[in-house]
Amino acid sequence: MKIGIVVGRFLPLHTGHVNLIQRASGLVDKVYVVVSYSDKGDTEMISNSRFIKEITPKDRLRFVKQTFKHQDTISSFLFDESNCPPFPEGWEIWSSLLKKEIESREPDIDWENDVLFISNRKDDAKYNLKYFNAKTKSIDPEYLEYPVNSWEIRENPSKYWEFLPREVREHLIPIITICGGESSGKSVMIDKLANAFNTSSAWEYGREYVFEKLGGDEDSLQYSDYEKIVFGHQSNVLYAARNANKFALIDTDYITTLAFCLTYEKKDNPIIREFVQNYKFDLTILLENNVKWVNDGLRSIGESERRKKFQDLLKELYKEYKIPYIIVKSDNYEKRYLACKEIIKAYLNGQDNLQEIADSFI
Repeated sequence: MKIGIVVGRFLPLHTGHVNLIQRASGLVDKVYVVVSYSDKGDTEMISNSRFIKEITPKDRLRFVKQTFKHQDTISSFLFDESNCPPFPEGWEIWSSLLKKEIESREPDIDWENDVLFISNRKDDAKYNLKYFNAKTKSIDPEYLEYPVNSWEIRENPSKYWEFLPREVREHLIPIITICGGESSGKSVMIDKLANAFNTSSAWEYGREYVFEKLGGDEDSLQYSDYEKIVFGHQSNVLYAARNANKFALIDTDYITTLAFCLTYEKKDNPIIREFVQNYKFDLTILLENNVKWVNDGLRSIGESERRKKFQDLLKELYKEYKIPYIIVKSDNYEKRYLACKEIIKAYLNGQDNLQEIADSFI
């Protein structure tokens, strides 16, 4: 049996890697995809990247397994190279460790006759021959089939988004939420921004729930409904993330749901707090509740004093959970829209002066 070996960090996995592995699968009977990692090296790569979210070794392994889950001839495993010196000095130690890993899976392997390394790195052939006594097949070393590499993606994920497999996109997709009290304009803002950026959005599930389950009247909303609302909202968030174009927009977060529960029901809700603790959004934009209150039949906090009290509660909860937010203070709808649009653009470009940008539209 001919065995192929593809080694890489896959930080992140991209379509160039996928092409390499798919071509390898046509050259051999079985392919082992070796997802290598090292504590120090990976930390440096991640810290120097513009990824908003961390990618752990197990995340990378999952990307590979999910991408090739319908192809039984492709297997993958993690390979810790933390104790190996840098290449080329580390080749001898590295190769001995990899041999043990492969031989634990293929005890009768004949490295000279059974193994073919598949790579696009130009120096691999001579080292694989020297330390494994195995041949190497070079595929697309000039990156002509897929003109992208991992370090370019790490520097600018949005620019190379089309080269990321679906599984990687779902992990890296920034989740941006627009929050505020009743009649703060967040739902309309979400719709405007989703149209402007041509991406997916998730509307506030609480409104859907009241309309579908409570006859469109909040008067029948009770404490037990909030658990169903947060689970439904999380489902909407995941759907929006899976179908997003570079980022997803979410109407309302779990802090806001908790604030509504505390306001309406006058008691705490540990289930909502679990969601607040465990499901974080990447960027929170809080709309100041200073525009005209509109009674759409699903709202009851219309008095100025109550609106302010609710907004203050939101800020207290953000502080309690150490959740940073950017506040949009303008009471002009056009300026609020422009502020949100520029905040998102700056965030995606890696800028950190987001509150300054928001304040420029007051």
